Amino acid sequence: MSEQQYIDYFSELASLHKAIRHSDATRRFYVLDENQAELRKAQRTIEFPILLVDPYLDDLDTAHDNYQAKIMGGVNVLVQCRKGDVFDERRARDEARRIARSVLFRLRRDCLSPGGKFQGKNIKPEFEFRGEPAPDLVPNAVGWGYSFELWLPSQVAVDPGDWIDL
Repeated sequence: MSEQQYIDYFSELASLHKAIRHSDATRRFYVLDENQAELRKAQRTIEFPILLVDPYLDDLDTAHDNYQAKIMGGVNVLVQCRKGDVFDERRARDEARRIARSVLFRLRRDCLSPGGKFQGKNIKPEFEFRGEPAPDLVPNAVGWGYSFELWLPSQVAVDPGDWIDL
């Protein structure tokens, strides 16, 4: 799975989720980056809830004979609330938790179920359902996030096309 496939997949999920309804006209999906420039630019016009996806990070697990690629990521959902109103913040955080969980459940289904988007690609999801409050990125919203890992087979054979001497 490439970085673009990762982004496209979560963008599609944001479009398909009934609560989020991301589209080109109504942006409700963002990939978190170091300076959050895109999100900060849209703060005044943002419509909630929004899905934030952690940047694509990959690693190669070489601890076993069959190397595996490990993709580490996370999903965060932000829901609008009145800051300072404890009850409204709690309501918004609960809604964000429910939506974020449903995104992870869909990811799991797409990896493991017959007919799922990643069926036959041998992608194994690994979740710890220990969520945490989402980063405080938008002044009038609170959220919840979960991290995940995706494990997939990796090809480590040397490609002779990359080398002059092979």
